[in-house]
Amino acid sequence: MTADHAGRIRGLALSLPQTREDHPFGPGAHVFKTTNGGSTWQDISAGLPDAPVNDVALDPRNAAVLYAAGDVGVFARVANGTWSPVGSGLPLVPISDLDAVAAATTTVLTAATYGLGFYRTTTN
Repeated sequence: MTADHAGRIRGLALSLPQTREDHPFGPGAHVFKTTNGGSTWQDISAGLPDAPVNDVALDPRNAAVLYAAGDVGVFARVANGTWSPVGSGLPLVPISDLDAVAAATTTVLTAATYGLGFYRTTTN
């Protein structure tokens, strides 16, 4: 879920039913996780830059991988791990939209930026 500065929800990434994890994101660099349908939420933002998160996407090949697109690029987190910058080919500028698509043995990430166009990279 994304939220603007007034705290209104802007988006939400839902996982497959068998994993039962949902990942909303809010103002600033906050990304949250629920495993019980929203009764409780865990802040999983530790390690992200202190910058807005504009979109999140789950890896279609591995539901344990979550991508966060923000004002300083794209970051990935595996299960209960730490956030790390995603590959090469993506600029360190505000990413407004992120799409993750399975392609053969890789995941293709397509990022839409504010004014710089679209960029694409693959992950394993």
